[in-house]
Amino acid sequence: MAKKTWGLIITVLFLFALYIPLDSPRGVIYNFKTPIDDLIVLNTKFLVVYLSYFVYLVFTICYFVKIKQINILNQILLSVAVTAFFSYLFFIFFQNSVDRPIISPHDFFDLVYVWINQNIPEYNAFPSLHVAISTICLLGFIKIKSNLALIIAIWTVLIYLSTVYTKQHYLLDGVGGLALGTICFLFITKFFKRI
Repeated sequence: MAKKTWGLIITVLFLFALYIPLDSPRGVIYNFKTPIDDLIVLNTKFLVVYLSYFVYLVFTICYFVKIKQINILNQILLSVAVTAFFSYLFFIFFQNSVDRPIISPHDFFDLVYVWINQNIPEYNAFPSLHVAISTICLLGFIKIKSNLALIIAIWTVLIYLSTVYTKQHYLLDGVGGLALGTICFLFITKFFKRI
């Protein structure tokens, strides 16, 4: 890979690390819950999909490197960095949280759910970075007209669903992530064309 690509990967990892200190309560905490969110029943088995997000990101990088679409990969990585930056601004000035249900574990998935809730704070839900970054990756696959685009689209939809069925996000968090990821990717691709 080119130095530029490695630089972008390091930038993205650095931004991901910055998320940790931001995920703690500060001042006024907003809530973007809708009546529909109350109708969605917790399904801890969706944690498999929710956690597959990290596999999704690694797979995307490896795939674009393998097919030698480094320019598009750079656009994806820069879009992810810009998306994280704007999300963090929102987290700082309009911090929000999710009401997570307290459960008594009955199976392995419940145990993982309880562990996540005990170790990962419930703040900074809007916009959903899971949805935003998955959307950016999907747009990259669509842009190169990959044969995997349909599979990746299904995976992306499942990740969105997993964020609400595991009560890590509200529906509007996903909508915000979808919008932000799409806007950032379209802006970055136009920027790349100009330079």
